[in-house]
Amino acid sequence: MPSVPFFMKKAHCFAEKITPAFRRQPGKEIVIMKKALLLTAALAAAAMMSGCMAFMGQDILSPEEKVTGASAARVKDAIMSGCRNREWSCTEDSAGVIRAVHTTPKFQAVVDIPYSSSGFMINYVSSIGLGAKNGRIHLKYNHWVNNLRSDVEKDLLRQNGVTAVYVHPLDPLAADQQEAGDSGSEEE
Repeated sequence: MPSVPFFMKKAHCFAEKITPAFRRQPGKEIVIMKKALLLTAALAAAAMMSGCMAFMGQDILSPEEKVTGASAARVKDAIMSGCRNREWSCTEDSAGVIRAVHTTPKFQAVVDIPYSSSGFMINYVSSIGLGAKNGRIHLKYNHWVNNLRSDVEKDLLRQNGVTAVYVHPLDPLAADQQEAGDSGSEEE
């Protein structure tokens, strides 16, 4: 006798409990079981689609951090420390720019991190397996980059007198302050 899937057993029990009158009408149980099966399939499809949303991608994150009270060497040390904490391998390719690579069995992300005493920024370079296309990428990349930025910020804040502020790309207040600062420097 072939085994009956679990959800079919449940659908059959459900049909028997709520429709005892249907036992006298042949074919009604089958209709209810088909409806239960269709409902289960629809719920499974919805769950799979919501899981696939992660693979549709998000805008590529390029976080920027403004720093005051630190030297460029201190910012570099904090970036190197953050990379070690988050298992990014990093090298200083050119003065003021660190190349960092994060590799897992399925994915790889490469970023450049230009830095100075006034801050740093994490810029996407390339990736493998993350589906980067048209400025969008798998959410794992943004998660990794944001964790790296956060660790560097924490490392900088441990030193007295150093402040670090994340500049959110969608924050209109930060954009207004940046424009006001830029226009003020032109007048001087």
